Amino acid sequence: MFSLKSGGVCPQCELGKLKEEIKDLNFKYKERIKVFQQEKIFACDLCDYEGLDQDADKRIDKELTDFRRSVD
Repeated sequence: MFSLKSGGVCPQCELGKLKEEIKDLNFKYKERIKVFQQEKIFACDLCDYEGLDQDADKRIDKELTDFRRSVD
């Protein structure tokens, strides 16, 4: 697994450099929307890759699982 960090190599294209950005992440499930505000992501300067660091990915995955359960 690639370790995402600012200035690191993009895991998708392996050519671009990652830069840190802050943005809102929106997820839609059965017409309901969950928003994660002001999340730190890593975006490639050449391709359309965007990724989260491992800790944020685990946290968001758990919250999305709980969100889907509450909707169902």
